[in-house]
Amino acid sequence: MKLKIKVYDAMMGSGKTTKLIEDISALPADSNVIYITPLLSECHRVAGTSYDEEDEYKRPIVQYEDTGDGIEEYIYDPKHILCNRRFRHPNLSEGSKMETLLFQVKHGCNIVSTHSLFRAINPKVVAEVKNQGYILVLDEVLSIYQKFDELKLEEVEQLFKNEILSVCEDGLTLSFNKSKFGETDHTRYQDIADLCDMRQLMLVDGKVVVWEFPISALQAFSEVWIGTYLFDGSQMAAYLKAHSVDYEMYRFGKKPSEIKHLIKIEESKILNKIGDSKGSLSHQQTVSKKINIEQIRKNLNTFFRAKNKTKIPDRLWTIYKPASREVSAGRYAKSWLPYSTKATNEWKDTWCVAYMVNLFVNPMIMKLLAQKGSNMDQTLYALSEMVQFIWRSRIREGKEISLYIPSKRMRELLKEWLNDEYEDKK
Repeated sequence: MKLKIKVYDAMMGSGKTTKLIEDISALPADSNVIYITPLLSECHRVAGTSYDEEDEYKRPIVQYEDTGDGIEEYIYDPKHILCNRRFRHPNLSEGSKMETLLFQVKHGCNIVSTHSLFRAINPKVVAEVKNQGYILVLDEVLSIYQKFDELKLEEVEQLFKNEILSVCEDGLTLSFNKSKFGETDHTRYQDIADLCDMRQLMLVDGKVVVWEFPISALQAFSEVWIGTYLFDGSQMAAYLKAHSVDYEMYRFGKKPSEIKHLIKIEESKILNKIGDSKGSLSHQQTVSKKINIEQIRKNLNTFFRAKNKTKIPDRLWTIYKPASREVSAGRYAKSWLPYSTKATNEWKDTWCVAYMVNLFVNPMIMKLLAQKGSNMDQTLYALSEMVQFIWRSRIREGKEISLYIPSKRMRELLKEWLNDEYEDKK
């Protein structure tokens, strides 16, 4: 059966999550749904459950535990639109979260969980999902690719030499020969063998192993709904193209020009000089070559203290993690956030934002996609990541912010976006 994917593509603040929840409520009562969201706190928003603020694991408050079938009963908000769906959280029963997820899927429960758990989905869960006919709802796109650091190049070369690893006919996917296992190696390589069985490990350029989310996991669902923004610039869009999977776009919500008046962009030629060239503030220049680190630190300090006279609760900034400590110099560590952060509202009161990166797709991911007959739009990717980060600030509350983007390339992208120049490219 052909995989049916529907993308809810709308700008932040346009009510994507609300729309997804409403559409779930309109499904037939016997529909099975797995809802995946980036944050544990968002799981409760979807399910209508609550948690103790002192519980770091944000486990749902339980009404009683023994229902006779091993499934805990939570306290649900009776006014919540999905109250009658009785969404389960796979983090209460004994054993691992994945074991609990498998148990709940076997029982046909509606389930809400996080991206991190779903990305680790295993063949047993996939098989049960297919049997039960689940609908998958993704709040924000999945991170599809990442470098697989558990296998170093020297080890890969040795495994090839011992005929334990080989490359499949596509020239990318790694295959694991379990018959070559030594008894002492079994535990060390079992997880890697399982990943190879699901066709999740790729060897790019003969030197870098990249993990890919298994397409078989998506294909197990009867439907997939994705709530995001600028989807066509995402890894996931390129991944679906690589696997010849079509998707239907449903666009709605606000236009960037409607919030343009809320963003005051820093236009100081002195502060922006470090980002004038196309490659300035890229990962290679900032992390590998450490170009302008001292000047970046001085500029950040000038923007936060001299230009805006901020205090800690006012600030939000990002730069590549390996450079963050050196740039912060102990002053702004509490205000730093990874540039890829999505969905959190913990910084919703900040108004002075510094975006100190110039994003490009990882070259190895681009090479992998090219070998699969796909590609990523560098411009849409950079733009989508940037606006998602900016929306961690109080602009999500409809309040003004001051914004420092020293990279000329990224700054011009934002200005074009604010003038609605990408509305017809989505």
